[in-house]
Amino acid sequence: MSETTTSGRMFGAELHRVADRVVLRRLASDLTEQMGPGWFALVLFSDGRWAARGESAKQPMPLDATVNLMRRAAAALNAQTADGGHWVVALRPEAREIAALWRDGDGDAHVVVEYDQRIHALHAWTDDQLASPGAAALNLYRLQVAKVDVSPEQMFRRALGEKPTAH
Repeated sequence: MSETTTSGRMFGAELHRVADRVVLRRLASDLTEQMGPGWFALVLFSDGRWAARGESAKQPMPLDATVNLMRRAAAALNAQTADGGHWVVALRPEAREIAALWRDGDGDAHVVVEYDQRIHALHAWTDDQLASPGAAALNLYRLQVAKVDVSPEQMFRRALGEKPTAH
């Protein structure tokens, strides 16, 4: 395992259209809330750059094969199902499991997908297989929002500092 943070450029095409400042807004707190302590996350930026780091600066990097799997999953999810937002892929090191977190264009987290396979099994998955659970979860989220008939004006945008109000 190498240094505590890494980054690079892997993708030439735009995979989502969320601004860098929004991608990073509240990201650490969303990850801690959704993944618990000790997470390691990988994000893609709209220009194809990626960055990966752990919750703490002292946290070691996972194996290169795990980081590569996380990049593949992030690219597949963002290319196939960004839907106005972006996906962040995170690792729970103690469980050797990855999950994906979908955040809308404002940076609010709405969907968490926990892959039901350990990391070693996911290496054999195709990009379509990596994106499929995210697409299904995002579709379910959209159906649930439509079912309760919530308009965008009725939803508060936590990432923008809004507070919930009683209606």
